[in-house]
Amino acid sequence: MGVGRLGTEMNARASGGLGKDSMTKVFVLSLHRCATQSTGRFMQNAGMQRCHWPAVVDGTDYEAKIFGVERDTAKIAEILAPVFDRFDVVDDVPVPVLYKELAARYPDAKFVAVYRNPFDWVRSVRIHCRARFLQLYERAQYWRYLDNRPVSLEGITDNALIGMFLRHYQDLLAYFVDRGNFLLVDLGDPEIGQRIASFVGFPNATFPKIDYKTIEELPS
Repeated sequence: MGVGRLGTEMNARASGGLGKDSMTKVFVLSLHRCATQSTGRFMQNAGMQRCHWPAVVDGTDYEAKIFGVERDTAKIAEILAPVFDRFDVVDDVPVPVLYKELAARYPDAKFVAVYRNPFDWVRSVRIHCRARFLQLYERAQYWRYLDNRPVSLEGITDNALIGMFLRHYQDLLAYFVDRGNFLLVDLGDPEIGQRIASFVGFPNATFPKIDYKTIEELPS
């Protein structure tokens, strides 16, 4: 079981301490390797019920269900609807590319995206994905922007990756302009925790630094 699947099973059992009726629904639209673990944990620490990488939830393998429809964002959102309905916060792939469907289905939801230096992001995804086959949720993310539908990142140039990275965040800004329910924050902003907390609506706290390999918080 991968880190994402393990994290999902763990978070599926987590308790939403403030009570579901009082929770704002939040979707994290950051591309993977853009502090999705940290962002989700930050909200989970505030009492929100969170699902990271919604692969296997309550024994149902939702990721397997998207095989063959990796580019059909409407179908993926429909398949994952029970997960989205249940949790207050959902982060990581395939959430970043489902923003139009999620905004339509949950008009009162809030959307958060963390931006980082694109060159740092490319280095991070190279280390994370290496030459292995992309998992189904990863395909949904990369195939949204890469027309050749790569099964791995091995043959994808850095320029192509940077291009998709920039396009994703530009598309988010264009789509959510003047809507008031979208926050874009820089990972290097020392006030990132305060900005997210104020936007979502919970007390300010320290923004955690999470190592996905160990699922442990790192020292600030």
